[in-house]
Amino acid sequence: MLNFIKKQIYDIKDGGLKIFIFKLKVFIIKFYSLFYFFISLVISFFPLIFLQIISQFYLVRIGKIDSNRIGHFTLNIELYLCQKNQNINQPTKKTIDIFFHDKKICNYYFKKIVDRNLNVVPRFIFENIYFIIKKLNLKKFIASSDFSDKDYYDLLESTNSFLSLTKDEIKLGRKLLLDNFNISNDSKIVCVTVRDNEYLKITYPNKDWSYHDYRNCDINNFIKAIEFLIDQGYYVFRVGKITNKKINLKSPKLIDYANSKYCNDFLDIYLAHACEFFINGCSGIEGMYDLFRKPILRTNFTGMFNMKSGKKNHLYIFKLLKNKSTKKLQPFSLEKKSSKGYFDTNDLLKENLSIIENTSDEILISTKEFLEIIIYGNDRRSNNEKELENKFRDMYTQSLKDGNFIYSTNGVNIRVCTKFLLKYKELIV
Repeated sequence: MLNFIKKQIYDIKDGGLKIFIFKLKVFIIKFYSLFYFFISLVISFFPLIFLQIISQFYLVRIGKIDSNRIGHFTLNIELYLCQKNQNINQPTKKTIDIFFHDKKICNYYFKKIVDRNLNVVPRFIFENIYFIIKKLNLKKFIASSDFSDKDYYDLLESTNSFLSLTKDEIKLGRKLLLDNFNISNDSKIVCVTVRDNEYLKITYPNKDWSYHDYRNCDINNFIKAIEFLIDQGYYVFRVGKITNKKINLKSPKLIDYANSKYCNDFLDIYLAHACEFFINGCSGIEGMYDLFRKPILRTNFTGMFNMKSGKKNHLYIFKLLKNKSTKKLQPFSLEKKSSKGYFDTNDLLKENLSIIENTSDEILISTKEFLEIIIYGNDRRSNNEKELENKFRDMYTQSLKDGNFIYSTNGVNIRVCTKFLLKYKELIV
């Protein structure tokens, strides 16, 4: 302790006022955290004793709903309900689960849907108790899905949506599409989104989100695919919230909904329900479309250990990693997970790698293949093309085993655009 104090004094003398202010801020934050912990402990002491006593007969669990980000908000709760329905990882005792929302709600209409399916109480009632339960690692009192937003049991393949819309809500959604966009109920709709940094920058201005920058994409690389879909008779909705770029395409069948005056929480949910399929440019909004069991074309994908390995109605193409020194593309099997447990932009910099987005032609060919194989069910690929996909699956399965990653209990059924694999077949090693 004495050496620690001496070091702080030395650092302040050496760094001056700037270092003093920095260390003072750190001290205040740590003091507040410690103070909050003890206050929470005092407040939670008797409720925890009560929970422990009645757990001999009836288990009461508390869960925090990650309502601040739409991907976790939708998929975490849906998978919790799926596991409960299928009796996976459930306690043997009679159980009642109680939930509370996070401070920030990213979609208030979805909150309404969640609240009618779960036992939800005001946050101030159980937040302190939950905080202490987490700190003390009392897992039996925590209500959550086993793998957060990861569907390793492929429950989305074998169940229907639990967080579904009512008949009246569907009727309202149809009316809004007709009134606002002149789109009838029998029209074909596809939703497209492209991740950029604008939403997080505006919504959470005090946090540095640059570690997610590797996921960003350019919406204008999707124009060829959108034009193709319009030619096929689809209405294309560009969905999302707060974007940094409008799309450079005008068409009566293209609705830049994300930048329109009609964008609202209810229609965000209804469009995910009503569309035929979804094209994603690396955005967390995908969870809402998984919720409604929609086929998904996942473009610009990075973080291969995070692929949904059991999903037969998903099709992938990947961003490429390029070594800045050798100018060579990195094999798919060498992609690594950050030590922090997720892919990180800073890891690319440390490993001297640059990231290459999918081209407009790559997105177009994957859209055509997705439509043909996943939507229409016409798999006309040659045996050589199918063998190439199997080669990728074998490589991917081995990479997961080598990295000790968890994957689908039903095995690896990943579908990757065959023409994309043909173009980069030398990277399947």
